[in-house]
Amino acid sequence: MRKLKFLIVQIKLIILCLSSFSTAQDIGQLVPAQELNRLNWVDVTKGRFSTQIMFDFAHPVFVKKKLVKEKLQLRLSFPGMQLAQFDAQQVIAKLSRLKVEGIVANVEVIEKNTKNIPKVIVAIDFAKNREITLGGKKEIRKNTLVIKWNKLDDPARLIFDIFTPETLEQLKEKEKVVLQAHNDSVKSDTDVAQGKQENKEREPAAPSYRIVLDAGHGGDDNGAKYFGLKEKELTLDITTRMRDLLREEGFIVLLTRQDDSDVSLAQRAELAQQLNANLFVSVHVNASPNDQERVQGIETFYLDPSEFLPPARQGGFIFVNIQTDVSLCKAIDSFLQETTNVSKKFALCVQKNILSVLQESGVKVNDRGIKRKFLRVLFLNQMPTVLVEVGFVSHKGEAKRLCNPEYQQLLAQGICKGVKEYIATI
Repeated sequence: MRKLKFLIVQIKLIILCLSSFSTAQDIGQLVPAQELNRLNWVDVTKGRFSTQIMFDFAHPVFVKKKLVKEKLQLRLSFPGMQLAQFDAQQVIAKLSRLKVEGIVANVEVIEKNTKNIPKVIVAIDFAKNREITLGGKKEIRKNTLVIKWNKLDDPARLIFDIFTPETLEQLKEKEKVVLQAHNDSVKSDTDVAQGKQENKEREPAAPSYRIVLDAGHGGDDNGAKYFGLKEKELTLDITTRMRDLLREEGFIVLLTRQDDSDVSLAQRAELAQQLNANLFVSVHVNASPNDQERVQGIETFYLDPSEFLPPARQGGFIFVNIQTDVSLCKAIDSFLQETTNVSKKFALCVQKNILSVLQESGVKVNDRGIKRKFLRVLFLNQMPTVLVEVGFVSHKGEAKRLCNPEYQQLLAQGICKGVKEYIATI
């Protein structure tokens, strides 16, 4: 009986130890070095309302977070990782951008060993004070921040969105405008349903509406390649046609690239933020290497926020130099949800109108519908954003259409018609 009790205790201890390890990298040196996790890249992107740090890993990452309040230091510990797999120089170089913005004072990346298990620690020291400009005058204020963090397993990423008091105020004001517009829309729809006539017609969108068109890939990145066609060339042809059509309507339009340039996703998003764009449309060409003869059609994507919002969210909020404020958390979540909602509406308009224009021209295509997905270009943009896959270049018949200038013009017309319909509804 004693031996049985001892065995049960040992089993419980083993289970307890194993439960403390989330993934293989947590076990450290028990796993061969080539199987340890590694950091692929890290990027810092300046958005309209937040500055985002994104870490991309080879495998789902296990991280421990600790805010040392007296030092204003955020310590990120990655058990089971070594500097050799972390690229400390890249991390320090990228995060040093936050020094320029006055958010961060110092960044340090070190490796420690605890009980023969290695771990990498990223220590981010936030500045105690920050210089801001109000009414043309510069002021020094206490550096208070709200950081929204999320962990994704597929793709394996760790994301931090840093909000300042100024951007949070802008976000709150935007939320009020969006809510008012939503209430007006509901009221209008109710009146129409009840047979009531509106006193005045809806005013057309202002000509100053700003639209960013993003031709997927470019430079060394060809994208999909089949039958001698390159995705990067097809997307540029279509977005150039879209630009001309929308400018004729009086819109302010900017291309993320106007030639065969190599432009990063972060640069594309930042360009849209700098322009203070109202809409972002990314154009891509699809491919299906395993089923080239069958898979074809058009589909439009918008952001899937399920991993960033409750109840499925793997993440939370960190308050730096400020007391926890649940209302700020709700405002940030509400903004992300509303941006997703309007992006879905935008995607519906675009998909419907592409198909309509093609059908009117006697072209039959497969409607693959609108879909939610985590795509980095969708996530980086803090504005209504869609990504349109205009066809499968891997399908022989569709590839033949995609390289036809007349067909490219029809696609451009369809997307632009969707853009205009969406704008007319807001």
